[in-house]
Amino acid sequence: RQTKALEELTVREQEVLQHILSGKSNREIAATLCITENTVKTHARNIYSKYDVHSRAELISNLLTGEDL
Repeated sequence: RQTKALEELTVREQEVLQHILSGKSNREIAATLCITENTVKTHARNIYSKYDVHSRAELISNLLTGEDL
């Protein structure tokens, strides 16, 4: 399932995910990618939905521990 979810992410969602996993805040991600903070939040919500998680902490925990999503 994890691989399937990665395939379903858009290129921008993959970029946002990488920044989330590196510990950046929404504001930092927005500045790095030259998008608004609200756009980052939208991408994050889409990522959470695709991975069937409800928070950044849950997403990071599941991905870093290799749990099935």
